[in-house]
Amino acid sequence: MHSFVTFIFLLLLLSFYWEQQPLSYPQLWAFTREALKQSTVEEKETPFVMNVFRAFFALSWTVGPAVAGWVLYALGFKGLFYAYQADIY
Repeated sequence: MHSFVTFIFLLLLLSFYWEQQPLSYPQLWAFTREALKQSTVEEKETPFVMNVFRAFFALSWTVGPAVAGWVLYALGFKGLFYAYQADIY
């Protein structure tokens, strides 16, 4: 019974987390735009910098799973968790 309650708790927690992610993307772009206004970047360069930011964001969605797959293949599940912990800290 304890594992079922834990599963339900984690399911609800992750459901809430995944529901909040799409809400943060527009805020991320708006924050970046405001940060660029306060920085030393010229206003005519702002669209270029925003496009580079978006490109790297998209690149992380493309390359990230491939890198994780390689780490899983090369180091196994234990190595994948170690790599994740090293990335966080």
